[in-house]
Amino acid sequence: MTRDMSKGAGAAAVRVLAGAAGVALMGTGVSLLLDVRDLTGVLAWLGAALLVHDVLIAPLVLLAGLALTRVGARGARGGVRGPVRGALLVAGALTAVALPPLLRPGAPANSSVVPLDYLRNWLLALAVTAAVTTALIVARRLAPRGVRRLVRRLRRCRPRVRGGRGPSRTGAPESGRPSGDRR
Repeated sequence: MTRDMSKGAGAAAVRVLAGAAGVALMGTGVSLLLDVRDLTGVLAWLGAALLVHDVLIAPLVLLAGLALTRVGARGARGGVRGPVRGALLVAGALTAVALPPLLRPGAPANSSVVPLDYLRNWLLALAVTAAVTTALIVARRLAPRGVRRLVRRLRRCRPRVRGGRGPSRTGAPESGRPSGDRR
């Protein structure tokens, strides 16, 4: 068994374990749904969450990414697009979570149901997301060119597997012949 084959077997084992954990969690969710008295309300909430994501959040993130791509400014292409799209995705998820309490203003009948100031906390979470995104973009801009070049080279130097063989340990090209054989 070569080193590359053991990595493949380990990755397969991790996938199987992750899949088993996912199935177990889905089973837990289904068992909890069976105890719910108002199943139609839960299903309506899940359907609304799907619609909010598919109709509102995902298109807005894609449109923002497209707008950043189409902008002719050099800044939009120099490491800004990815962090901004990620920040928009996080902001959309935060909005989806905070939306029900934000849309139902007023004091609830039970004061322990929604004891927090959701508007303030939602705005703070959005501000933190914007600050982290800005810091990431600034850090990318301030990184020395040598570091950026090194990162690009490391990304390009991934080992290639040809003909079922792993990368050569000697650094010789993998032509199927011994490295000393020059025809």
